[in-house]
Amino acid sequence: MRESQGVRNLYDRLTEIYNEQQIVLEPVIAGSVRPDLIVYRDTDQNQPYLVVEYKNSLSYRRGNKAFEQLDTYLRELDCDYGALVTPSVEYVFQWKPNSKIPERSLGGFPTPTHNQPPQRPIRTPEEARFLIDRILNSVGQIRGKELDVYEIYQSLLQKLVIDTSESDGSLPGAENIDRRLSTINRELREGYSAFEPVEYAEYEATAKATLSVFAGYEIEDLPTEVTDAFCELEPAGSSKLSQHKTKPNVVRPIVRLADVEEGMSVLDPAAGWGNTIRAAVDEGGDGYAIEIMQSVVNSGLFLSAITDQHVQYTCGDFFDLVENTSTDDSTATLSDFQDRSTDTDVDNASTLPGPGSYDRIILDPPVGKKLSAESAPFALDNDRTVRIEEAFISNSLELLKPGGILVAIVPETVLAGERTRELREYILSDYTIESIVTFEASIYSGSQAKAGLVKISNNRTPGSEQNIKISTINELPDGKVETALNEAIDRIESGNHEWMTFDPEVDRTLLPKQVLGQSEIADEIYDEYGSAVPLEDVADEIIGGVSKPSVGDTQNNVDMVTYLSPIDLEDDEPNPPTVPVDAARVKAGQSDVLVRVKGKPLVAHRPETTVVPSSDWAVVRFDSTDKADLYLDFFQSNFAEKAVEANRRGNIVPYITISALRDIPVPDLTADKQGGDGT
Repeated sequence: MRESQGVRNLYDRLTEIYNEQQIVLEPVIAGSVRPDLIVYRDTDQNQPYLVVEYKNSLSYRRGNKAFEQLDTYLRELDCDYGALVTPSVEYVFQWKPNSKIPERSLGGFPTPTHNQPPQRPIRTPEEARFLIDRILNSVGQIRGKELDVYEIYQSLLQKLVIDTSESDGSLPGAENIDRRLSTINRELREGYSAFEPVEYAEYEATAKATLSVFAGYEIEDLPTEVTDAFCELEPAGSSKLSQHKTKPNVVRPIVRLADVEEGMSVLDPAAGWGNTIRAAVDEGGDGYAIEIMQSVVNSGLFLSAITDQHVQYTCGDFFDLVENTSTDDSTATLSDFQDRSTDTDVDNASTLPGPGSYDRIILDPPVGKKLSAESAPFALDNDRTVRIEEAFISNSLELLKPGGILVAIVPETVLAGERTRELREYILSDYTIESIVTFEASIYSGSQAKAGLVKISNNRTPGSEQNIKISTINELPDGKVETALNEAIDRIESGNHEWMTFDPEVDRTLLPKQVLGQSEIADEIYDEYGSAVPLEDVADEIIGGVSKPSVGDTQNNVDMVTYLSPIDLEDDEPNPPTVPVDAARVKAGQSDVLVRVKGKPLVAHRPETTVVPSSDWAVVRFDSTDKADLYLDFFQSNFAEKAVEANRRGNIVPYITISALRDIPVPDLTADKQGGDGT
């Protein structure tokens, strides 16, 4: 619909509220002032009462521009009320130009006899996002810096208290605001044991702006699509407002995979805003949530309140909470845990109920940070570090009831990384991996890292091998993530999935494409060559290349050696750099094969003279040039490309680790196999 038609439709609607003679459509005012509509106080059209702007749509920037126009009109006309209307947003406000917060929203269009229409519910997701954007803009202008969205949600939680009182939804002047907020916060502490107000700098401006912008709106009993907008919010205009949190479009598939049933105790140990645990509550579970940041807890409490889903939040460090949990004896119960007051102070933090406490644990852990191995029950060497996701997974497993289930989003490194092998061995020795869903794209906010969904049961299957249900998603098109995940879970639940037999004695990775790909290519190599063995069985040594050594000041008589990269082989007239022989930690010669391990396609090369291999190579050493030539031929075949491809990782730069390269299947091209002459 054209904007002109939208303005006309709005005019027709306003004639149902005001006398037609009070309304002027697209009036020409002195100078350049020409709003879409003006409503005058009376039919004489002497005193402007309401200025209305209509837009077909609003972006964050266009919303600001529209308000700049309205501000100009209101000042020029000395008008008390303004309105910005789109097909999905209706924002009517009282304008107070001499106030720090110059606008206060109304629940509808005012009339001279009824200036303060009652509050109304927020009607659309677009309206919810628009209101947040208005606060970001108005407070940002006052404070001169970006605003933390957690401040807004803390203010909205306080608004819920105000709306249930006899207040008109506004805060008093600056001289009384601290006292009023103190009263509101006391009521919130009584209602939510995990609530504690965060003392933001210049918070009063945020609170007053939030309550002014939202004054005309109810935030309880909202349509689901509106509450979803608050839960999914990533406001425009501020890079700091995004955080790593479970993407809303993967939450329900995760909960579905966990098989949550009525009355089950469900824990999210890294809850964030609580999108996942609220979805579990939706399925009938009793929800428990742990979150380390008080600002995030307060946001989660607000979102739980407007969605009417009870979640028992605890603010604290998950690892501090489990620190005193005994694996042999636990007297703490879930009801005890629920009744405890919570505290972010480590010395006063509660402990969690111990092993055997939860039916389900659903986890999207933070990733990447390094912790002391003391934080992880599987680690045998406490002098090393573990990744934070490893510590979350292993501690969560120990809190499961017998037969309980953990479903976790895990980065690909947990499934296949060499440094996480100890965690995999721990899981496979004490628990049963029921299923793995993998996808060749990222589901992390703001990251390209690949990940998977793992379902683990506290029910150890006897024997060393585990048969694991697997389902792979090759593509995650925009907007289709939830559909793709649900289809993958459908395959698992219906039995139309693949199986992966995992043997801890043989397999070093849980990544299905590696395990299955390795097995498939090994069969093909066996059929072609009559044998298939790990590369490390036929090579003398397999090591990585090196970064270019520093040349520094060299004398004319210092021996130099070529520093070779795969790209150097592509030049018709290569002129690779040289480095001092003494500075080279790794050198390769005629009995070595260089195999490209970073990037595509696979390249193999046997140097005729001594070179220093770059870090893009692996050096595969053999005991003779004849054997090196045999394996050079193999690495230049499609079999080798397929073997390496099955083990490549990485989104931006595909790579295969040295440990994975050692395990790839190759034919046994030894002298005995070749009739004793090596040919």
